[in-house]
Amino acid sequence: MPRAQAKEPWEIEYMKKAQEITDRTFDDLLNVIHPGMTEKELCAELIYRLYKYGSEGPSFDPITVSGPNTSLPHGVPSERVLEYGDFVTMDFGCLYHGYCSDMTRTIALGYVSEKMDKVYHTVLEAQLAGIAATKAGVTGKAMDAAARKVIDDAGFVGCFGHSYGHSLGLLIHEGPYANTRNDKPMPAGAVVSAEPGIYIPDEFGVRIEDVTVLTETGCEILTKSPKKFDYFIKIPLKSRAIIVKIKKLFYLLVYSTRVWRNIFMATITAGDFRNGKTFEMDGKIMQVVEFQHVKPGKGAAFVRTKMKNVVTGAVTETSFNPTAKFEEAFIERKGL
Repeated sequence: MPRAQAKEPWEIEYMKKAQEITDRTFDDLLNVIHPGMTEKELCAELIYRLYKYGSEGPSFDPITVSGPNTSLPHGVPSERVLEYGDFVTMDFGCLYHGYCSDMTRTIALGYVSEKMDKVYHTVLEAQLAGIAATKAGVTGKAMDAAARKVIDDAGFVGCFGHSYGHSLGLLIHEGPYANTRNDKPMPAGAVVSAEPGIYIPDEFGVRIEDVTVLTETGCEILTKSPKKFDYFIKIPLKSRAIIVKIKKLFYLLVYSTRVWRNIFMATITAGDFRNGKTFEMDGKIMQVVEFQHVKPGKGAAFVRTKMKNVVTGAVTETSFNPTAKFEEAFIERKGL
């Protein structure tokens, strides 16, 4: 058997270390990424952290794409500015003692549509099905088929245009492959990616990738970064509940620190404003950033207010009559 197909234990240890650096980088990026930065800026932040945490550099040119660019499986970082409501796909890895890591995560900025939510969870289900089928002795074709069936059955036939996985080691792409053509049994000790995806042209795409080590009884997953996103802002607004699913960043929270944000309404006046006070205005949830009660020598008193839209982050300034009434939003945070 060619040595590249089955890794020695010491080789796998180097690959685990490479993956630890990659996971740590992803965790950092969740606190760095924000609407308004470009795909290239995100890529620069990513590469910097790969070096910072001890790698020898990227194992391939990182993919950091957003919005409609996520529909390109091998998109190149551009000057496109990240926006609220975007999917952002990051596919990257690093080198440690010459050995490669590789992972992909797709996150959302602020919120997702129902279609985006369906696609994301279909890809996740497909990946989990592929991983469940992964073990030594199973053909690469069977691993690919397990994931591909989930995607096809969900109505996305033709939207998964690449193979389920590839081996890696000293090279980022090595054999054996988990694709529709490989009808040979996969060997124990092979290190193989698990990366199904769905790509809808000119709309968006989702890919989730882990690296696995095949064993006689199944596989070990080297990638530890979270991938199960299930977060909500629940806003009873004028007697109508609005539930918006979002994924860590501002109101995007990783599953290990999930929070329910329950908002209940009560009437207040502008004269009650204080820093941090949250209220509804014109169908938007606003938060007071600064305020000043002004009593001019002539004319009526007013409250000069700087406020922030809690969903978009946009800051505006205006003045209110102290008696102007609003629906207050009490925000209760509970860890799940």
